[in-house]
Amino acid sequence: MSELHALCQGLSDSLDALAWSAANFDAIGRSYVSLQNCDDGASRHLRDCLSLVLEHLEYDSANAPHDAPSMVEFAKPWSQSSSLPCNQWESEKTAVTSLPSMSSTTSSFSSMTSSSSVSCVMPGRLPSAKVASGCHTARTLMGDMLRLGVPAKLVASLSDMDFEARKTATKVFTTVLRLGVELDIEEQLVEHVLGHREIFLILLEGCGDRGVLSLCAEMLRACAWYPQFVEALLKADLLGTLLSLAAHQSFDISSEAFGSLQEIAFSQPALTSAYLEVKFAEYFGLFHMLLEGDNYATERQALRLLSLMLLNGSFMHVMAKYVSDAEFLKIHMKLLQSSSTAIQLDSFHVFKIFVFNPNKPDSVQKILHRNKARLLKLLKQSFDGRRDFDEHFVQDLQVVLDLLEGLEPAC
Repeated sequence: MSELHALCQGLSDSLDALAWSAANFDAIGRSYVSLQNCDDGASRHLRDCLSLVLEHLEYDSANAPHDAPSMVEFAKPWSQSSSLPCNQWESEKTAVTSLPSMSSTTSSFSSMTSSSSVSCVMPGRLPSAKVASGCHTARTLMGDMLRLGVPAKLVASLSDMDFEARKTATKVFTTVLRLGVELDIEEQLVEHVLGHREIFLILLEGCGDRGVLSLCAEMLRACAWYPQFVEALLKADLLGTLLSLAAHQSFDISSEAFGSLQEIAFSQPALTSAYLEVKFAEYFGLFHMLLEGDNYATERQALRLLSLMLLNGSFMHVMAKYVSDAEFLKIHMKLLQSSSTAIQLDSFHVFKIFVFNPNKPDSVQKILHRNKARLLKLLKQSFDGRRDFDEHFVQDLQVVLDLLEGLEPAC
């Protein structure tokens, strides 16, 4: 699938840099020739991408860089294929003004192969490329890509590509999402992605596939930049899928899932907080399974994510509900007894919120008071007097110890 890779690379570089690269055009030319007679779905989809790139890129010989190759050098790989004849050189004053129109996408490729549809310059003239009218052309290119469904088709074609092509397709997808905001076509982009919601399912499925998990996770996290996409993920209850992946025995799969959960939570905290308030019992029922297993790495990552969330002001209502649950308190009291100092430390950052809470319900107050002596002993033995903790932790520990010392029984 090297042709697919070359094509994706040409598209990616054109979108990302919007500037001349002889290597880009060489890759595009080779890909066009190689894919011209391919009828499989992935090739057809990517030929659409190629047509758009070729339609919007122009040669500008007047502004050619000094180190650009001559047209003779540039034309060699194309002319040698016999698909793009460049044997009709024009006079010295003739220059290429534009590439042939390709608004009809795939059908345009056949017309492009005729000698009459390709203009050439005199050998020795230096071509360079620019995107006409800057952002206007980029916006037009992006609009056409969305109209043809390019982002969705790239995601759907991942299984047909080799690893290098997949990496480049990922770059294309994330670049499209980034440019959607920068080029002020966010509405059109959102409409495209929400019209192809299978994108989310493909990416989530890929997050459990070692062959593409890092790439699919990267694209999924890029989707978190848009509140509309996060809202769609939450409404479909797809966070449960990520929680299941977070419990995976593979460290790579688990870590990527935690990274995606964190990106979704903190990129759109208002949406995520509102979702968690509604789905509180269901979500934390799954989440606590990560804390009650026997996987050290999973426990640590889960505790860190939980403490970050509960200590974030955007999740204040979720935090208040969490620390009012006596069963949740028991989970963290048990984790404080872990043989791992790291697990104890991570759990302390959640446990302290239960103690700090000025509005403890009676059920929480009773448990803390009943276990006060043992908790004080455990905390002092585990943390007190150690010099390898930072100043903030030492201060928090002292406050927790003081509050526990003065804790009164529940009324």
